[in-house]
Amino acid sequence: MNDVNEATIATNAPSLAPVKFAIEFDAVTHVFPTKKGPFTAVRDVTFACREGEFVSLVGPSGCGKSTLLWLLSGLTPAYSGSVKVFGQRVEGVHRDVGLIIQRDALL
Repeated sequence: MNDVNEATIATNAPSLAPVKFAIEFDAVTHVFPTKKGPFTAVRDVTFACREGEFVSLVGPSGCGKSTLLWLLSGLTPAYSGSVKVFGQRVEGVHRDVGLIIQRDALL
């Protein structure tokens, strides 16, 4: 993708009409500070999903799957790059995105 801001893809429909993305990650990097120094959790991640698409993030423990979800929800800001939901840049908690973490952490 050259510019995710204007990102469109051609559908298989005969008209080949452009489709706007529901989720967009454009060159997203996230770095966590640690006692041993900075840890890069994800680097230069770029992908987009259309509305209604079913997407799975698959990979080994510690590869950045949960980090991408936290970035998408706005609970964690991207170190660099941009995250958008329906064309709106995620800058803080996004009320249209729900996130359920994988461990019990209520109390």
